[in-house]
Amino acid sequence: MKSQVTLLLICMLFSKALSLTCMQLIPRINSPEEITCADQCLTSTIYTSDGSVPAELVKTCGTPETCVRGIINLGVHKMFTNTKCCKTDNCNTESLPDCVFISFFYCKNLPIPARGKKNLP
Repeated sequence: MKSQVTLLLICMLFSKALSLTCMQLIPRINSPEEITCADQCLTSTIYTSDGSVPAELVKTCGTPETCVRGIINLGVHKMFTNTKCCKTDNCNTESLPDCVFISFFYCKNLPIPARGKKNLP
């Protein structure tokens, strides 16, 4: 019994030590708050090519699969996500560089893609 209690306490300490504190902000759902994440913190800004919808900033937990930057083609409209992930406590508190659409999406401080390039940096 004593060894089970000791093992439980060790597991509790390691689970807390291995967790990550991140900022969470979901537009129109919550105010910025700290949350505990298992893998990574994520910051993402979502844009539309015609500007019909204001850019949305999202901060939450991330995974390698969700930490992508890219374009979603919806026919008439295109959506672009500029996403950054990080693995230290409170590393997603900053905003990402602003992006604009000029026949392709361009984000400040990021390289300009070659004409016709499908994959973004």
